[in-house]
Amino acid sequence: MLLLLLLLLLLLLLLLLLLLLLLLLLLLLYYYYYYYYYYYYYYYNYYCTTTTTTTLQHLPPFNSFKILFYSRDFKSDL
Repeated sequence: MLLLLLLLLLLLLLLLLLLLLLLLLLLLLYYYYYYYYYYYYYYYNYYCTTTTTTTLQHLPPFNSFKILFYSRDFKSDL
């Protein structure tokens, strides 16, 4: 009986640990999304308006739909 109780407790702790790890992963993904896409929007916008097309080749690859979506979204705030 005691062994069963300890096993159950261990299982519960393992489950809790798994949930915490999942939460941490989701949080990290959220921050990655926020910093990558929002920072990248400003970065892309700055280089698009201030430099020539030759320097645009040095930009990292991006999702053009997201860039268009954010630019449309931010322009509506002006």
